[in-house]
Parts: sequence; structure tokens; C-alpha cells
Amino acid sequence: MLIPFIKLSSENRIVHVLLKKIKSSNDLIYKDFNFLGAFKRALYIDLDENSETHDIYKSLKQGDLKKNYKTNSYYFYLLANLFLIKNRKFLLKYNFFTRYFTELNFLTKFFAKVYICFRFDYQTKLKRKNGKDLIYYHSNSNFTEKLFSTNLDKYFKGSKLLINNFKKNKLISLINNLKICFKNTYKTNNFTFLSLHIKFDIIENELKKKFINKAIFFEGDSPDQQIISQCIKKNGGKTYLFQQGTYRGKIVPSFFRDLNHDYFFTWGDFFKGEIKRFNPKTKIISIGRVGRNNTNKPKKNIIIFASQDTDVAGSKNFSKDSRKLFYEFCEWCLKEFKNYKIYFKPHPKYPYSKKALNLMKYENFYMCKNTDDIINFFPNAKFLISISSTTLIDALTYNIVPFNFIPFEPITPNLEKFKIGIITKNLQDSKKKLERLIKEKKYYKKIAYKNKNYFIKDNFNKCFKEQIRKKII
Repeated sequence: MLIPFIKLSSENRIVHVLLKKIKSSNDLIYKDFNFLGAFKRALYIDLDENSETHDIYKSLKQGDLKKNYKTNSYYFYLLANLFLIKNRKFLLKYNFFTRYFTELNFLTKFFAKVYICFRFDYQTKLKRKNGKDLIYYHSNSNFTEKLFSTNLDKYFKGSKLLINNFKKNKLISLINNLKICFKNTYKTNNFTFLSLHIKFDIIENELKKKFINKAIFFEGDSPDQQIISQCIKKNGGKTYLFQQGTYRGKIVPSFFRDLNHDYFFTWGDFFKGEIKRFNPKTKIISIGRVGRNNTNKPKKNIIIFASQDTDVAGSKNFSKDSRKLFYEFCEWCLKEFKNYKIYFKPHPKYPYSKKALNLMKYENFYMCKNTDDIINFFPNAKFLISISSTTLIDALTYNIVPFNFIPFEPITPNLEKFKIGIITKNLQDSKKKLERLIKEKKYYKKIAYKNKNYFIKDNFNKCFKEQIRKKII
């Protein structure tokens, strides 16, 4: 999550200038639904998924510029020229086909409709058929499905359960989508808005006769979730969004703005205060993170290294090198603190790295599985070291001292500013700070046992039961 992508895709002033540039200001409203929030999320995804835009931004920030750059994001090309590279002596070009399939003509619009109908597969199925109310939850992955079934389903056993389903016949799905698509008229000639409007019609057709009472969503970063929430609210249902991540820097990103859910359950009052002004129509309540409940177990000599093997995780000086230093720091800890057990937790999306496997020769090294839930290791651990991972905030719930290791941008909330964790600048700084915490027990306890409920509540189950008692959900 790089700062310019957050700024360029979230601030209304910038987004409306872009909409005017692509002649799509009138595309924001479709069938009385405002698509600003959905478009912002789609824009952020477009900017973030193009790796060359990351390279261009790094060059801009470091002042190490080439004469020519090329991007596959037509939106980034427009926004960069409007807001990022004024008075810069280099040329930014875009892939011609990117613009050709962003600004549609009669022929490309027809093929775009077929393509969207083929790619988008939205269907639902009843997972539990008995009950008074109908509860819908939106699953993006196996992770969110497990998150609901393990932590929330127990509160809704007396209700029918509806989930989104992507496993039906693809041909049948395409035919149904095409029927819906070509029944409607789409005035927009922009691919992004065309996709959003078609998805709206497909989702509305699927949900309009379901009579959903309550709908549960996680994260909030998907344009589709915005549309689904709107369709459910249109038919009288209440929608609830649970915070699942944080952000870097001071700018609140698009996925925490323009929410169209009735309720947003956030981790703590800090986040509530940060995002409230961007969501005046959504009721925001602090309840902690789903599944995070501190049991106050005794601490042991355990340091957890949570791997973040991504291109944007590292520092502004050397993203790739900071990940290399991450393993060097891990090995240094294995040698320096032999009375500590070092747990290495690989990222769920990435395979075991060779660097991590090489550390298995040390007796005090323990390799966790990719599929392990990291919070299973939190109750007894003293330290968590990672590069801007969300788990750094999770750690606060369990009185763990989080180390943000040479980050590209500080994670929010800033751990050192609020004296709830550590941010390191380089390898030597990391060694020095960890040594002090291990040697000085008073200093360690001052950070580890500081009340952090302002940032993240330490007992989600207790807080959630309170919302049920108040009949909020």
C-alpha cells in the first residue's frame, strides 16, 4: 500500500478531476446508487496491481529517474501527469491497448460486456436451511470462510445461512449474466464503470427475492462488496462490515472511506476516530478484531518472525534488501539469544523461502506451517517482528511488543509515536533495540503491558456479545 496510491484513489478532489478527465462524472449514479466508493476501490486495485507504477513511484521518491517510463495503467498515466510528475524531466508513456480498452467505442463496448459477463460469477446458496432469520455472509477466500465459521457462526445458529457461491456451472452463469446484461442499457463508455454497473444488475437480480435480514462482510476493500451491501439494503436488510486490516502512513485509504454499510465494527476507538469523518452515514462501533481474545497466559522466551515476502513490504531505500536483512536479523537472534525460541511464520500466500529453510539447522528455531493461524502462537510470545504486517497490531491484543522492521512507511497506528511498539531504521538499530528490551525488564514491561484497548480491544467475544445484547446485530 504505497502512499501515492492511497492519496490518488481516495481523495474526492483528485478522483473527481480524474472522472472529469475521462468524461465519467455522470457515470457515478446508476439506478439511484452512487458508485463513488466502488470506483475508488476499483481505482486503488488498478494502481496497486501494476508493478511498474511501484517502480515509477520509488524512482520519484528517491530522485533516481530515468528518461522514459511506461505504464500499463491508463489511470496512473493520467493521475501521474496531473499530480505527480509536474516539472519532472522524464517522459511517461502508456500501453496503447490499455487506453483502447478503458475508453470504449461501440465495438469494444460489446466485447467488454461479454468479457465482464464471462469473468464475473456471482451466485448464492443456502448453507443452513433452518431458522427464523436469513443471515448472509460474503466470503472472499478460505480464510474469511474459516473466520466466519470459527468465530461468528456460533452466534447465528438459530438463523438460516446464505453464502456466495462460485462453484456452479460456468456456462450457465455466463448465459444468465448475458441475459441480464443485454436487458439493460448502459450509457457509460468507461470499462470500469461498465463493469460496476453490470455487476450491480447481476447481483441485484440474484438477491432481490432472498429477503436477507443481516449481511456480514470482512475488510471492505472490494468494489463488489459495496454493490452487494447496497443491494441488500435496498431490500430492507442491515449490513455489517468488520475491520480486517490497517494501512500505512497518515492518509486514510479508499477502503475506509465512503462505506455504504449500516455498521462498521472497528478494532478500537483510534480507528473509529480516524475514519468517522469519511463515513457520516455509517454507525462505527469499536469491538476488537474477530477471533482475537487475550487469555493473559504467562509469557515465555519466544520471538515470532512473521514473513512478508512482497515487493512493497520493505524500506524506502531497499525493499528487496530489507527482506534479506529480515532473515539476517532472524539468524542473529538465533545465535545471540540461545535461551529464546524463535518461531518463524511464513506468509499464508507464499511458499517457504530458501533463506527460512536454511535456518532450520539451529536448535532453537521452529518453522510454523503456512496454514497455521499466527494467533495460536501469540499468548506465550514476548516479541513479534515483521515488515508492516497487520499482525503487528494483532500483537497488541496479547501484550506482545511488535517490531516494525525497516518499513517502507510506518504502519498505522505509529508504534513508536504512541509508545506501544518499536520501529527500526536499519539492522544495527534493530539489534540495539531488541537487546535493550531483553536486558531491561522494566522497559519491556512498560511497552508490553501498556493498556492498548484504545487501538484494539483485547476481547472480541465479550464486545460482540454486548452488541447482540443491545440488538445492534
